[in-house]
Amino acid sequence: MTIVNKICKKCKKLKKHHAKGFCKCCYNSEYNYKTNYKRVRSTKDKEKCRKYALKYRKNNKKKCKVGRKAKYHVKIPKNQLCQRCNKEKAVLRHHEDYDKPLKVEFLCKRCHPKQ
Repeated sequence: MTIVNKICKKCKKLKKHHAKGFCKCCYNSEYNYKTNYKRVRSTKDKEKCRKYALKYRKNNKKKCKVGRKAKYHVKIPKNQLCQRCNKEKAVLRHHEDYDKPLKVEFLCKRCHPKQ
C-alpha cells in the first residue's frame, strides 16, 4: 500500500493526503470552524427568521392556508415526474389558482421558480 503525499490547499505543505485536498489538521480546523459558525449564526438569526415568517404569514394568509390544505390533502405521488419538463422528479406543489386549493401541479425545483 502506498501513501500519497500531496500539497495541502490551505497550509501549502506536503503532507499525507486527506479529504478534498486538505491535510488532516487543516480539514479538522475548517470543519470545526464551519460547525461552530453555523451554530452561532443559527442562534443569532432564529428570532429574525421567526419574525420574518410571522410577517409573511400575516401578509399572505390565503397563500399559507391553501398551501397547508394542499400539503395535508394532496400527496406528491412516488416517482412522479415534473408536469412541465417531464425530466426530473416532482418535489413541489404549484397552485395556478388559489381559489382551487386542491388543484395543484407537481413540479421539480427547476421549473417551480419560473412560475
